[in-house]
Amino acid sequence: MCGSLATASFSDINVDKTQPTITVAATADSTPYLSGTWTNKPVVLTFTCTDDGPNQSGVASVSGPLTIATPGATPGGTGTCTDVAGNRADPAVFLGPILIDVEIPTCSVLVSSDPIGPANQKLIPVATTILAVDDRSGIESVRLSSVTSNRPGTASSDISGFTTGIDDRTGSLRTTKGNTYTLTYVVVDRAGNQRAACTGVVSVS
Repeated sequence: MCGSLATASFSDINVDKTQPTITVAATADSTPYLSGTWTNKPVVLTFTCTDDGPNQSGVASVSGPLTIATPGATPGGTGTCTDVAGNRADPAVFLGPILIDVEIPTCSVLVSSDPIGPANQKLIPVATTILAVDDRSGIESVRLSSVTSNRPGTASSDISGFTTGIDDRTGSLRTTKGNTYTLTYVVVDRAGNQRAACTGVVSVS
């Protein structure tokens, strides 16, 4: 007597040999960040993994966001992902450098002559020299914010030739005895850090 022959069958065997795909995007304060540019914000690298198609198993894991906040230059960052079948994506690499500067620049204002005189109520030329230093990203811009007098009632006629909003370092001040003038500059570095009150004071002798 012959024994019985049992058979078995399998269905729904799914094979996935395709690597998932991973991409990376960099942002600084939610704004796209370009490699090699200076910022004063942490840079966040966000990784996106895809594993789509009729013979692909779907995403199992992906690297979480990578935050880079260390001042100075960072080479970049790397992330990866795997699919349900265990295939691993080629690493996604954000090639830096990522440049971060959080230090406010330093500055001082030197006036060509202080005090000015003699006190004969004439307008005389005055020039300033701005000593601005930023040891990391460097100075981006200098602009004159204001020129004010301790006697605001006559300031419009006592102050001449200075243009605010630009890098203006020359003008004229009236030599009225007792007058004191304050020149204020704004200094910004390449990362966007701002020194908003860089001042020089001039008095009339």
